[in-house]
Amino acid sequence: MADSSCLLEWHPYAKDRTMGLNHQLASLSCALAEAHHLGRTLVLPPSMCLFGLHTERWSGSDAPGGRCVPMGDLFDLELLSRLVPVVLGPIENRTSPQQLRGAVDVRRGLKSAEVASQHPCARAPVVRRRVDNFWFTMCSKRIADSDSIMGALHAALGSPPSAKRREPGTVGVPSLDPSAGSRTPPPPPLPRPLNVLLRSGLFYSQRIKRAVRAVQRSIGGASGRWDPADSDSLRALSREYYSVHVRRSDKLTACDVRQQQAEQRSRGQLDYVEPPKDVRVVGECKVRDQLTRPEGLRHALSLWFPEQSRVYIGSTERPDFFAPLRSSFRLYFAEDFGRALANVSNNYELYAVETLLFFGSSGTVETLGYAASWVQDACFPAARLRAESRSGRRAARMLPRHANGSGGVRVECVDRFGLVANGVRYGPACVDNPPCGKAMPPSPLRVLELEALLARRELDLTRYKNRLREQEMAATLAQREAAASEGSRWRRIGGGEEQPAPSTR
Repeated sequence: MADSSCLLEWHPYAKDRTMGLNHQLASLSCALAEAHHLGRTLVLPPSMCLFGLHTERWSGSDAPGGRCVPMGDLFDLELLSRLVPVVLGPIENRTSPQQLRGAVDVRRGLKSAEVASQHPCARAPVVRRRVDNFWFTMCSKRIADSDSIMGALHAALGSPPSAKRREPGTVGVPSLDPSAGSRTPPPPPLPRPLNVLLRSGLFYSQRIKRAVRAVQRSIGGASGRWDPADSDSLRALSREYYSVHVRRSDKLTACDVRQQQAEQRSRGQLDYVEPPKDVRVVGECKVRDQLTRPEGLRHALSLWFPEQSRVYIGSTERPDFFAPLRSSFRLYFAEDFGRALANVSNNYELYAVETLLFFGSSGTVETLGYAASWVQDACFPAARLRAESRSGRRAARMLPRHANGSGGVRVECVDRFGLVANGVRYGPACVDNPPCGKAMPPSPLRVLELEALLARRELDLTRYKNRLREQEMAATLAQREAAASEGSRWRRIGGGEEQPAPSTR
């Protein structure tokens, strides 16, 4: 357990402060990881501010970007402190002026292990690390240690050893050698994802978790409670609905100069935006637009979701945009749950609610490929069930398991359909359905990739033909100019002058 008088502060929280929620969660998770490794109390920024364009749908302020959310509204700081002790900044309120003057400033590039050995708490009660870049890069560059905190989390969740450590040489690689026959390579060990502590939802505030359960209760027609004595109760709650994240607004700005101007104005920049000249960008934007419209969504979702199944859609688009889908699916939106979400005051809290709704669903689909991998990483509390599913050893019925809640993590229920930890349900979407675990081909990502590839090839072919035509025209013009130049010269023969040859123009 960290000493409350032994502090760690990362500063400044400037570049990350108004970025998207996933970005800020990743950065704060990295700082928490180093504090756990050092055994120190982390001084958290007192608030998290919303990125200007992320206030469009669920705005809690009069001006875009003008809203900052207290950390205590988003996170259960008391529960989080059982894993990594935290206090809210500024640091001047947490230490004496004398201690602050004696604070050790960690030089750039010094790794967590070196900080621990060179600056123990007995000699350096206050350690400050200056991070001028995005905070999460400290973990992606392996400067800040994240292995210790993820190891502790996986241990508390009962994850298999493969989820806690990636040993060299254990990754199964399919062989192209025909002599290998039909041997099935061993399943790759589960990776230890970076910067996912807060993105997992384990430490969201109780208010957010209560809102999630209320929505799930309304969608699924279940009680919204799980009975540890009945493993089928989790099935009743988790097999009732699917989920889709449709991200359009900011991903279509490359096609709309006016949207880019609005984004730049929200950042205080000039409102001039040069129209996109690259036809590939325009082509891909058009494909992305088509595939995320109702008809494109209907075609994709019908590949996985049963007819008339319950589908929760999280999107910046209004519900009436998806009206054509209602003939195929029973649709639900945040706007349908005004009572359950009455205390959700801003878009980041809404995004937190919808993320947990995605985790608890029977299957979930993301708009973009890289975002699907983010969700898979954030679903790491279900790693133990994924491992059992891959190995084929998962029991048809698992007995409920109660953990002691060590390290701020309490596993309340486990069965073959999912897991409940810290009041968050990680359902089939996090076990063996996209985006977590086994993919269901063809995926929307693959459809998008193929459509974009066809669009790029068609554009490349058009540009190639235009280039050939330009080259032919240039060659013809050059020949004509050469002939004209040759014919216009006066030639002298025997002291006389000869008229130039007739022009070929």
